[in-house]
Amino acid sequence: MSDAEATQKNIRTLLNRIGNYTKCPACQTEMWWVTHKNGKKAPYTLQAVVHFNECKAAEGFGQSQRQKPSNFEDHAPEKRTTASRAPAAASSETRS
Repeated sequence: MSDAEATQKNIRTLLNRIGNYTKCPACQTEMWWVTHKNGKKAPYTLQAVVHFNECKAAEGFGQSQRQKPSNFEDHAPEKRTTASRAPAAASSETRS
């Protein structure tokens, strides 16, 4: 068995232990739904990547199907930047 085959076997074993096996309804790729510590689920493939990143039909899945309200940008919270912090007080003393 080559290293690549052994790695893929190990990934399949891991995914079978931590995820729920299924096939993508759009492209029929094997994938496993894995629940993360935060409770959110993501579909992983044998390449150990999230399937949404490689499926051509991913635009039709999940959150992208939901419509944002037309005034969404008006109510979106402002992004915080480090530039909005007050500058540190400059010391008038100099070290020699």
